[in-house]
Amino acid sequence: MQDKLIIVESPNKIKTIQSFLGDGYNIIATCGHFRELNKKRGYNPETFEPIWQIIENKNGKNSKQYIINEIKEAAEKASEIYIATDPDREGESIAWHVFDILDKKNQQKCERITFNEITKKAILESLKNPRQIDLNLVNSQFARRILDRIIGYKLSNFTKKSLNALSAGRVQSVALFFVVERFLERLNFIPSNWYEIYGILENGMKLYFVGANCKFKKYDDNSNSTHLFKFANKDDALSIFNELTNNFELTKIHEPKITKGESLKPITTDKLLQMASSTYGWNASKTTFVAQKMFEGIDLNDQHIGLISYPRTDSERLSEDFCNEAFSFIKNNFGEDYINKNFDKNLNNNNNNIQDAHEAIRPTDINLVPSKIKNLVDSSIFKLYSLIWYRTISSLMMPPMFLKHELEFMNNKHDFYCSYKQIHFKGYYVLDYYSKALEEYQKSFPNFKVNEIYKGEPSIEEKEKSPPPYYTEATLIATLKDSGVGRPSTYSKMASIGDERGYTYKEQNKLIPTELGVEVRNLLKKDFGDIVTPKFTANMENELDKIANGSLNWQQYLKDFTPAFLEKVNESYKNIPKAEVEHTGRTCPKCNKNELLIRMSKLGSKFIACSGFPSCKYTESLEPEQSLNEKCPNCNGDLVIKMNKKRQKFIACSNFPNCKYVRSIEKK
Repeated sequence: MQDKLIIVESPNKIKTIQSFLGDGYNIIATCGHFRELNKKRGYNPETFEPIWQIIENKNGKNSKQYIINEIKEAAEKASEIYIATDPDREGESIAWHVFDILDKKNQQKCERITFNEITKKAILESLKNPRQIDLNLVNSQFARRILDRIIGYKLSNFTKKSLNALSAGRVQSVALFFVVERFLERLNFIPSNWYEIYGILENGMKLYFVGANCKFKKYDDNSNSTHLFKFANKDDALSIFNELTNNFELTKIHEPKITKGESLKPITTDKLLQMASSTYGWNASKTTFVAQKMFEGIDLNDQHIGLISYPRTDSERLSEDFCNEAFSFIKNNFGEDYINKNFDKNLNNNNNNIQDAHEAIRPTDINLVPSKIKNLVDSSIFKLYSLIWYRTISSLMMPPMFLKHELEFMNNKHDFYCSYKQIHFKGYYVLDYYSKALEEYQKSFPNFKVNEIYKGEPSIEEKEKSPPPYYTEATLIATLKDSGVGRPSTYSKMASIGDERGYTYKEQNKLIPTELGVEVRNLLKKDFGDIVTPKFTANMENELDKIANGSLNWQQYLKDFTPAFLEKVNESYKNIPKAEVEHTGRTCPKCNKNELLIRMSKLGSKFIACSGFPSCKYTESLEPEQSLNEKCPNCNGDLVIKMNKKRQKFIACSNFPNCKYVRSIEKK
């Protein structure tokens, strides 16, 4: 009897799925993509039909030919073929490639199945409901790849000829646009100051000077706060401050109000990347890797199970079955009052994005609480699973409710205000994950009485308006999402902008553009200002979504876009200025005949090199080395501070390369 063949993307899924299906099924993997656009042509310029080639390794050999051979061989032996690549545009494209390499006899055996999670129930359900490959999704991915080729190749050639810079991809150029814009905002930022007056009671409560009927000039920061007066002038603030005493009379207690905490939503890809960055300091690549690992399956109690649903999604929906299981968990552990019965009203069902066809990222089993796996998995998996589990269960629970208390005080005819909150209903704060937050709302306060005097200390503080913060990966991803730029499959790549190209570097998680990054952005903005903008990229993503849902012809879209773009590129090429040579006026100390020139590396840093290259390969750093007045422990040479290609400082021996002693600089 012939086996049924299931073809997945990742070999890591094989063990998990095999454990659910047992004998009668042969499961193999494509190991991701096995074909790519031809490196020389890529597509037919008349029809835009893609021209494919087998993915090559660095030696130019067909490194994925063995996968194609394995698929064809397995297909010959199979009675039925289920193509189970990932449930997104890219996965649909890979499914089409699998189908395309088979002969007609074996193509007739093929059906497409997808599953949002790797569980026995989901796998069996998908086998009951196979479908045909969605050619609209495939065409959308074709269009994306060809656009990347058209725009990316042309922009990369342009930046290479103009600045000796590495590639300027269609997507990452937009991310660079945001990072440089923020950098320039900070450079042009004009600081300003204001002054605030407080009263600090003996119990530590902070009272805010309201400034009712205050005639002094108010600092304008568009905050519209009625409970805090901000003085534009220090002398004005001091004139009020000098009139204050240590006696604060309570003049009014407002009726307590019940306020509701935030209703949390399930996790999407962009939110997961942001949360992992802000909570654990992870970069997008690490979060993506760990999430994919949890989706594909891990060994747990002699089982290989998938811990979470598909991690690339823009959807905030959760399946009805999962919600019912979660509601039962909440009821059994905390009581029915904690169930968020309005959950379906919080969902964003207006998203036309094709990725919204999936569920949110969630645990596959809500009963598998994080504490059960803590000692069974590595710390990275435990941390990310905890984040996903608690956020998911929180989204299905009622939010906390608070009693807001508001008090008004008087000090020598000057009004002060304060407010505080106490927990009224715990909601999802009942979870141990929020224990510290809950403590803040369980503090005891004095039994305040009107007309009583409370001792306190007046205080005046100078405040300074801060420049807009540098982007971090987390805040960049949030901005990309809000701007409609990128999709779940591209957020991670966009967030790692320029690290390998030398366009940005990180300093305490802040994304800072290099000199080359600023130059590339300025160049692209000048010559391709309407192409590398967030608006253009967002519109392009919308057009790709239209192709995916069948409302736009992909080839016609490319035919409409390409001529005008290529005309713009050709015109810009004519205006590329010749690069000016920077002379040092020094002779190379190695060959003693050629002049030393200042050059720029592919990573954007300038250095000094011999003009006789490649015959003479002498180089030296342009950055002056800073002496430490400390001797090398290996050779007794002088230790100096140097800077690597990513502009990170380190300590090294001045006798390099004869002595290779290095060490990092300790953070204070």
